[in-house]
Amino acid sequence: SQQASYDPHKFMIARSHYTKAMQLLADKKLGEGEAELLEGVKTFPQLAEGFVELGNLSMRRKEYREGLERYLKARDALSTLQGIKRQQEAERQRIAQELHDEVGQSLTAVLIAAVIALPAGAWLALVRFRGHGVLIAVLNALMGLPPVVVGLTVYLLLSRAGPLGSWGLLFTP
Repeated sequence: SQQASYDPHKFMIARSHYTKAMQLLADKKLGEGEAELLEGVKTFPQLAEGFVELGNLSMRRKEYREGLERYLKARDALSTLQGIKRQQEAERQRIAQELHDEVGQSLTAVLIAAVIALPAGAWLALVRFRGHGVLIAVLNALMGLPPVVVGLTVYLLLSRAGPLGSWGLLFTP
């Protein structure tokens, strides 16, 4: 109902009457100020409706601004979450590839060791020869060595200064 009767032009006229009246009264021009004030009183309903409408617009603008701020915060949060999800997926892919590579290397090492060690163990168990007992004792002693000692020995053999360093096998996949 107030929006239908609101006329921006009449509001501006009423506002100018009041503004002019206040300025004239401040300048001590009482006669002219009183006349303007009387004109302003006549237009008071338009002035009141105008201020009500401005208040409504201001409230709607505030609500719109708050809604826009909520939307922007939600959009930023969604963007952040999508970025986190992409990073998690990339990390998952990296870990899967790493596990695949490690398992593949381990299975390859076991396969190579089995191809060499199973026939050699069967041969050692079935065939008797001179030094058979000594060889069994040496192999049993080697199996009792801690893995750290074996790893260090292999490292020293394959390092650049070691006897097999010229082959360049250290740290190759």
